[in-house]
Amino acid sequence: MATAAADVPSSRFSSLLPCPGVPLPAKFDSLPVLTRPQIAAKIAAGQLLVVHTPLVYRIPPAWLNIHPGGDLAILHYVGRDASNEIEAYHTGRTVAERMARWVIGKVEVGEDGWRDMVPPVQLGMWPIPVPKITLTLHGDEKEGTVEKEKEEEEVKEKEKLLKKGDAEGSWLLNPAMVDPPCAPYEDLPLTPSYQNHLRQSLRGLHTRIQTLGLDTPPPFLAGYAPSLVIYVSLAILSAYLYYRARTTLDYVLAAVALGGFWHQVTFVAHDAGHTGLTGDWYGDRIRGLLIANFMGGMSIGWWADNHNVHHLVTNSPEHDPDIQHLPFFAISNKFFKSLRSSYHKRVLEFDAFARTFLPHQHKLYYLIMCFARANLFVLSYSFMLKSFPARESQLFKLRLMEIVGIAFFWTWFGAVLRGIDGTGNTVLYLLVSFAVTSPLHVQIVLSHFSQPVSVTSDMIPHTELLESHAHRQLRTTMDVSCPPYLDFLHGGLNFQTPHHLFPRIPRFRFRAVAKEVAKWLKENEGLVYKHMTFVEGNKDVLVVLKDVADQVKLLAAVAEADAKGELHHEH
Repeated sequence: MATAAADVPSSRFSSLLPCPGVPLPAKFDSLPVLTRPQIAAKIAAGQLLVVHTPLVYRIPPAWLNIHPGGDLAILHYVGRDASNEIEAYHTGRTVAERMARWVIGKVEVGEDGWRDMVPPVQLGMWPIPVPKITLTLHGDEKEGTVEKEKEEEEVKEKEKLLKKGDAEGSWLLNPAMVDPPCAPYEDLPLTPSYQNHLRQSLRGLHTRIQTLGLDTPPPFLAGYAPSLVIYVSLAILSAYLYYRARTTLDYVLAAVALGGFWHQVTFVAHDAGHTGLTGDWYGDRIRGLLIANFMGGMSIGWWADNHNVHHLVTNSPEHDPDIQHLPFFAISNKFFKSLRSSYHKRVLEFDAFARTFLPHQHKLYYLIMCFARANLFVLSYSFMLKSFPARESQLFKLRLMEIVGIAFFWTWFGAVLRGIDGTGNTVLYLLVSFAVTSPLHVQIVLSHFSQPVSVTSDMIPHTELLESHAHRQLRTTMDVSCPPYLDFLHGGLNFQTPHHLFPRIPRFRFRAVAKEVAKWLKENEGLVYKHMTFVEGNKDVLVVLKDVADQVKLLAAVAEADAKGELHHEH
């Protein structure tokens, strides 16, 4: 484990600390300087290298399956400068003590900063494809995959081949794919120098927020007293109305109270997933599990995995699961290309059903949101069935608890449904309780659906790799303006901009942080703090949905005209 150096190295790296308040590791000056070709070759050979200027981490592949933030949170930043993201999601202690053991070198960066490489997962090439090597056994040639017992030996062998140039034809991934030539984008705010300025400037903002004590772990339940009264009141009201129910209206009122309870406590599960309750990851995950799984029937593990990816690749059509809703919704014509989702690991088909449904998406938007809770069940359970954490990780124990929680939920909720008089009342109770949570689902997508999915023209490849954490979050995120006394209705999600910049900050401090972000933005040209009222934001979402719907209609009209031969004229 690395410790702080007794004195700060007097080199050209000395002004670049790995995290605000965290010194460079001991023996920093003795670390090798890694060049771009070296890093690209190592990544192409299968190593997981992440830049935290000026340091380079080599993440053990075994860590992917036990990383509390999920594997994609790492894989999307291989070859990239993840400085702001690492500092936003980890404490200084984690950086100084746990991550220091993975430092293998350092990089030289000028005023343009580190130009991000293309992570293999974003090329659809993770796990790294392994080539077939011809083996001669007793005179017979057979093809097979040679697997080394030790990863280090395998990586060294790959690097030798790459250095010789022998791998270009036989290896499916090569350094040129990881580090393709990319001409700097000359217009603000995408110039490398400006984006690097934003990275350093955001560090300054983070330091100011720390100085003000806005990111310190809060006392248990701090800021939640008024909300707790609401949660308990809704739960008691729901139970009271249910047990005294005699008519259909009684059951409807009981369902409304239960749906309101789910709506409100889900915000607490969200806070727990970001360690925003106490700052303790394991403790907050347990609390989130009790709410999401035991009370709501959803997987906190799925939510955290999905949500962390959303935060890191916000509004990326190929990578952000929170905007991947085909065949029901599409917020960009990019989805017409049947993109491959790196999260779902499958192609999002723009098929006949999507072509039939999407022209009406703006009309059916709120109706579908009434049943969005059912979709969360599907996503939760499919996630839990498809993968299981490594047995040695904390996530393994949590997964077992999640399974117990889901069983507990369906036991009590099933008993509630069975206790209702009449099938019609049972179905109505189920539908109403789900529909009442629809404002939550509208709130979740409100801040992003109407925001850009592209940095700039598609003619320039990988432009999303040119933008910093601050630029990406401000481009893709919008806040909802409302008076303080309505904050509880939004559960803190009305302050998505400060939340996306600093996800660990407790929700009851969002207003104070938002003021600091607004001050900071006045100093940074080219960035806008976007905010609308709830009604204005909904109108914007509907405009985007209708625009995409009209494009689908146009495609259908062109295809029909082409089939009839109306597009071809003889001259």
